[in-house]
Amino acid sequence: MRESVKNGVELVDLLLLGFHALALVVWVVLWPRMPQAGGALLASSGMMVATVVNIFQVVPRSSKVACVVRVVLVVLSCPMLYERANDLVTVLHGTPSIEHYFVALDHRLFGGNPSEWTERIHHPVLTEWLQISYVLYFFLPLVVGFFLMLSGRWQLMPMLLFAVLCAAHVNAVFYVFVPVRSPFFIAELPETAHLVRYEGELAGLWLTDTLRQMLLDSTSMRYDCFPSGHTFLTVTTLGMAYRLHRTAFWVILPVGVSIVFSTIYLRYHYLVDLVVGLVFATLLIWLTPHFERHWVRVRARMGVRDKEEDTQRVSRA
Repeated sequence: MRESVKNGVELVDLLLLGFHALALVVWVVLWPRMPQAGGALLASSGMMVATVVNIFQVVPRSSKVACVVRVVLVVLSCPMLYERANDLVTVLHGTPSIEHYFVALDHRLFGGNPSEWTERIHHPVLTEWLQISYVLYFFLPLVVGFFLMLSGRWQLMPMLLFAVLCAAHVNAVFYVFVPVRSPFFIAELPETAHLVRYEGELAGLWLTDTLRQMLLDSTSMRYDCFPSGHTFLTVTTLGMAYRLHRTAFWVILPVGVSIVFSTIYLRYHYLVDLVVGLVFATLLIWLTPHFERHWVRVRARMGVRDKEEDTQRVSRA
């Protein structure tokens, strides 16, 4: 059992346990005010139990199976804490309205509202492509993971998962402490419509309206602007793909660039959201290999003997 723990535990496992342990503390402290606190406690507890079971490898299996389980846990964890962030915003802030600060910040830093500037290049074909790209952002890490597994680079998956999980959950934390709504959203509210001035609706071809409504219906979260999660996660994924699998990088690059541009074009974000998301992603891309190299040294001190695997991981880090 001890040997299986040595070989089974990864940084992404510790990150999963850490985020959900923190979430449990928050749910317990805010229990009287937290809507659906019981469900939140159960979900985070289940995530921790599943992670521990995977680390200890209670059911004998290969490391590849453990890796697939990690992918599933990360995929489940990201939307789970994102949705709970909405509850926390309501509990801690009520219905905040601080968008005027972000509009003013865009004007001061960039000389205006960039999502208004893009109206000059609006075209149904471009709108359709960017809206489809915007929806695909969460699939980009899965594409990179697929390339890693297909090429037999399973040992590099934990590093990708660590970066993706960190980006998604750090983003959710910022949503709680800096609750800001999208430009398109405040443009539809009488009390905030004066902050942005759009000449008309965004018109696509066939799927734009359906996809926009699908995004609105799929979550109750409205305070999800700062920083831009689409930029943070997409650029992080691109950076890790460039490091871990160059072919995967070139495959997802067109969609990745489209996603970042779409955050402004589709009126989902202020430009300052995009810039901060880009800065955070750059920092995470730089830090992740340092964390990975440190973890390899920790594994060595724990007595893990898979020198070939660790050599490949360090070379990629």
